[in-house]
Amino acid sequence: MNKKIFLWVPVFVLLVLLSVIVVTHLVAHSWVGEQSSNAGYFRKSIGLITDAPHATSELFYSSLENILILLVGISWGKWQWRREHEKFDREHGIEHE
Repeated sequence: MNKKIFLWVPVFVLLVLLSVIVVTHLVAHSWVGEQSSNAGYFRKSIGLITDAPHATSELFYSSLENILILLVGISWGKWQWRREHEKFDREHGIEHE
């Protein structure tokens, strides 16, 4: 059951997102893409969401940022784990082969 949820929830979210983008393209095609600065907040927001190059670059940079943060966190965690392990071994007189 849990495996199905992990599969279908992201698929459902993507389908809803794509549906919103398609409906926006059909209903208000003049709003698609980046808008001028005097277009209004809602119209500019829809424009940025539906602008494919902008959305793609945001996705790329967000993914890159997340990967870098994970790598730094994992590296730091491994270093801390090794340090604590060595400290524990010294305190308890444990020697590894």
